[in-house]
Amino acid sequence: MHADDRVTCWAHQAWAADCADRHVPLTAGRVLAEALETDRIRYRSAGAATGS
Repeated sequence: MHADDRVTCWAHQAWAADCADRHVPLTAGRVLAEALETDRIRYRSAGAATGS
């Protein structure tokens, strides 16, 4: 049996070629925006926990 060179999309449990149009390309701006949003959520939840 020969090797299979297809790539799996773990998010969608399918072959990556079958769901390539459902993924947005990763950029530095998207990573930064996600990190800032995570920090904002953590800051707000810490403030709510301390009563500030």
